[in-house]
Amino acid sequence: MIYDDFANFDRYRAVAPEVWDRVKSFLIKASQSAAPGRFQIVGDDCFANVAEYETGTPDCSKLEVHDEYLDIQLTMRGRERIHCRDCGDLEEVVPYSLEKDIAFYRMTPDNVTDIIIGDGKFAVFFPGEGHLPGCEAEGPCRVLKIIVKINRRYLR
Repeated sequence: MIYDDFANFDRYRAVAPEVWDRVKSFLIKASQSAAPGRFQIVGDDCFANVAEYETGTPDCSKLEVHDEYLDIQLTMRGRERIHCRDCGDLEEVVPYSLEKDIAFYRMTPDNVTDIIIGDGKFAVFFPGEGHLPGCEAEGPCRVLKIIVKINRRYLR
C-alpha cells in the first residue's frame, strides 16, 4: 500500500512506468471536472471509475481484495476513511469473481490500519491488499472519488 500526498505522485512512477504519466494526466484533468462514470485510459487494462456517494459506518463483511488490478484512490471532494488489513486469516464471505476482480472478507475494525483520503491525499492498493473504502472520517460526508485500475501486467 502507498499513502501519500498527490504532490508526490511522480515518486511512484516505477510502480507502472508504462502508464503512470497517463494516469497522472487523467487524474489532474478529472479532479477539475469529472462527473461519475467509467473512463478508459489504456483500454480495459487501465481505466478509471469516478463515483459519488455518502460515506457511512463500515460494513465489516465488505473488506475487498483484487487479484488482477491495482487500485489508485483519490478523493476529489470530501474525506473518507479506508480500513486496510491483510486478509490471510479472515473469513471469505463472497468468493473471488474473475469477471469483477473482487472477493470480500469479514473483518473486525480492531486490527486495521486506517487512512483518510481527501485534502490532496491518495492511496494505492496492490493486488491482494485488503481495503474497505467508503467509511466516514468525521461523520457522514458526500464524496466524489476517482478509482484508477491498472492491470497487474503493467506493474513492476
